[in-house]
Parts: sequence; C-alpha cells; structure tokens
Amino acid sequence: MKKSLILLCLCALTGFASSQNAPVKAPTVDPAVTTVKAEVPAPANGALPAPANGALPAPANGALPAPTKVPPGVLDGVWVPEHCEYQGKDELDPKLKEALRLSIEKGEHKLYFLTDPVKMVGQRLSKAELTVDAKKGEFELAMNDGERKGEKVHGIYELSGDTLKMCYGPSTEARPTKFEAKAEQKDVFNETWTRFKTKK
Repeated sequence: MKKSLILLCLCALTGFASSQNAPVKAPTVDPAVTTVKAEVPAPANGALPAPANGALPAPANGALPAPTKVPPGVLDGVWVPEHCEYQGKDELDPKLKEALRLSIEKGEHKLYFLTDPVKMVGQRLSKAELTVDAKKGEFELAMNDGERKGEKVHGIYELSGDTLKMCYGPSTEARPTKFEAKAEQKDVFNETWTRFKTKK
C-alpha cells in the first residue's frame, strides 16, 4: 500500500528519526535536521499572479507549455495539516496535526516532524521537487529523499486564502479530478493544509 506524505510521519512518532537528531544549523544549509522556515506571505487575495500583458505566452512550436515551478510566493510558506482523507476515512491523528509542518519554498516541498513545536525545530522527513500547471490547478511531486525516494505523484490543488487543498495519487495512474479519496480509489489521498502564522 502506498502511504500519503502525512501518514509517513506515523513512523516518526515511534522514534523513526531518533538516531538522526543533531543541533539545528543555519537556514541556508539543507541538513536532515533544521529549523522550519518562517512563513512567506501569500498574495493578499490568494490568487495566482497574472502575466504582465494579461495573456499566457504561446510556445514557439505550438505545443502546450510544460508545467513550471511554483510561481514565487503563491504556495510558499509553512503549512499545518487539517485533514487527510484516504479510502473515505480521515486518517489524520491529532498528534500529527501538532507535530507536522509542510514547508514550500522555491519549488521545494519539504515535510517536517517537529521535535520542539515551541521553537519550531524539526526533522525533515521528505523532500520533493514541486512543479505546477497554474492554469489547470495541477501539480507533480518528484520525491528526492525519504521513504518514497524516486517516486512521483500527481494531482490537483486549490488555494483559497490561507487554505491549501491537495489531492493526489501515483503518476502511473489517472490524475484525480476531484478533491475526494473514496474507498474504491486506491492510493489516492485528499489533504487540506492551513497556513501557519506566528503568534504576535
């Protein structure tokens, strides 16, 4: 059975990463253990930025443009899990909601298990390259490390204010078209994340 990026963190709660603990290093370095980066503000209306002339550039050969990396600032930030649906059931353990953080920055999708929620210090569980087709609201993840290294998933996303919805499945299967993960939909996951905001 495939595991969602959230469900992978269940192993962290049982000491999966205990042997890798190390002092937090500077944010410019990308070690296995690091400080979860601060929030990058999204556009005020949560919409994708439009090209300067209001139109999408046409490719020279007439083909559809390939998905591009996430437009800067649109999905960037730190996210907290609110919902993880798999085969019609919510699989998000309350403990995971407090311990998990998703960091998206410059086209990199990184999942952290917090060892110190107060200081926002955590262990990186996975890293993936994130590409999106902003016009279609579709995305792809190519896993660079972690338990699913080498795998690819694809899906759809929706950003509404400080809420990010992601529904995805293996790239070898048809891309999900709705934000749902019914019992008969094998290996499809429907997740909801909210933007993390520091307390003032």
